[in-house]
Amino acid sequence: SLANIMYVDVGKQTTALRRVENSAVPETLCFSLLTKEGSLDLESNSPRERDALVSCFSLVLDEVHAQNWRDIYSGPANNMPSSFDDGYDEEAGISGQIPA
Repeated sequence: SLANIMYVDVGKQTTALRRVENSAVPETLCFSLLTKEGSLDLESNSPRERDALVSCFSLVLDEVHAQNWRDIYSGPANNMPSSFDDGYDEEAGISGQIPA
């Protein structure tokens, strides 16, 4: 599940990617998805593709982990407005219910 992915590493940051047998693979094509259990090391076709994939995974993971934090902090005893609440207006910087 995406919730198991903690973050995305760019380049050859993992032990597996730094091995001699991977020395011919350009660092500009590599990235890794890291979990508590290990990593999924990936090679893209171009630096542009790598950057696009890293950006997309990062956006998705921000959403996945924001939802997890909302589950932790939103409870019946918590009446404090949060940016995770429905109706949060980022531009105005205010929380609350927006009339329909």
